[in-house]
Amino acid sequence: MAKKIALPITLVVLVALAAVATFLAYPKLAPANVVGVSKVKANPAGFLGKVTITGLTGNAYPDQGVVELADEKACCNLFLFVPSTEAQRTKLEASGGLYGGTYPSRGQPLEAHGVLKETAGGYAFEVSKLTSGGELLLRKL
Repeated sequence: MAKKIALPITLVVLVALAAVATFLAYPKLAPANVVGVSKVKANPAGFLGKVTITGLTGNAYPDQGVVELADEKACCNLFLFVPSTEAQRTKLEASGGLYGGTYPSRGQPLEAHGVLKETAGGYAFEVSKLTSGGELLLRKL
């Protein structure tokens, strides 16, 4: 009879341990803050820190190191500085490194991963990478 009781108790203990482990690990597994362009433009202070901003590519200017990220209605946009040369970085007065990869096409869905910071002049978004549907396009080198 002791063996019949021990198995259910062991099972209950294992399930409880798995639940606790999942609860403790969940914040580490949760995706980064993902938000659309319109919401960031309406309340940038609400999204400071690590964030992924989603939208559509308005225009891409590879020769200038700039990508325009727009919302679905193209009424709100953000200009992302992703210079691929030192000359572009200097002209944009962009801090950070250079970027490598493929610039997105107009209208292409885009996820801009990075950090939104408050600056003396407003806000700045430092891009770490640009993806489209999970496919890496541009990344900081």
